[in-house]
Amino acid sequence: MRALGGGARSGLWNQVKADILGVPYVALADIEFAARGVALLAGAAVGLVTDLQAAALAVGTEAPITPRAEELALRRRALHRDRALSGGVETLLEHLDADDR
Repeated sequence: MRALGGGARSGLWNQVKADILGVPYVALADIEFAARGVALLAGAAVGLVTDLQAAALAVGTEAPITPRAEELALRRRALHRDRALSGGVETLLEHLDADDR
């Protein structure tokens, strides 16, 4: 997973996302992607950038943040509990709605 923008600067936030998704999270080193993209397009338009795709992919990255197995297991158990709770509440609301008719 690649991260960009303001939230990508937070190691803690990236660790949480890696733990939840179960995949390594890598923050991109640059932060001004809109300006960089416009510059690449302009460079390609005037012939200075010959391989736009390669230039766009040539972005530095921070060290990857790997998911922690124990956190992933904990989050998956919580997800199953939340889904069960949501399903129970949904069923209860359907019964209440049917009773009101």
